[in-house]
Amino acid sequence: MGTKKEFDRKVKLNSKDSHQRILRVLIPTTCDQYTVSNIYSILNMFDGFLRITFFHVVPLSIDTLNDCIDTGDINYAKSVAEKKLYSFIKMIPKRENAVYDYRISAGRSKEEISKIINGNEYDIIALQVGEMSHYSHSIFDILEMVNLSNIPVIVFGNDNSSEGKKPQEEMMEAD
Repeated sequence: MGTKKEFDRKVKLNSKDSHQRILRVLIPTTCDQYTVSNIYSILNMFDGFLRITFFHVVPLSIDTLNDCIDTGDINYAKSVAEKKLYSFIKMIPKRENAVYDYRISAGRSKEEISKIINGNEYDIIALQVGEMSHYSHSIFDILEMVNLSNIPVIVFGNDNSSEGKKPQEEMMEAD
């Protein structure tokens, strides 16, 4: 996402208030449309300037598939995922105080997400339970990521289970 319009917006965002810090938020996603409203609700919890990075892990790697595929297959899968992720981001309502970006990786989701959240690039990570369960196939992987993270983690639920509850209410009930 490197168009002139986006660059101008980032410059404008950074120059609005030079003493205010930009909150860097990582949101892993499988790009399912049902998550859009929940993600937007979480983003509405934050004031100030935001840089939101949507992260998608293509569940392919030479290690996990025992050399059954080659690098070209992984690159093709990444390009397909990139198009899907870009379309997904366009569904998220725009915010004046936010810049949306994305990242694609291939491999095991738990390892890929753990590398990023412990790399000092982000201030907070927002994990949607349904999305992460799909990614990792285990609630224990999610708990391990939360436990090993060196940044705050917001864990929020799905529309289906929340039935009108606000994300803050779901987080309080989890405590």
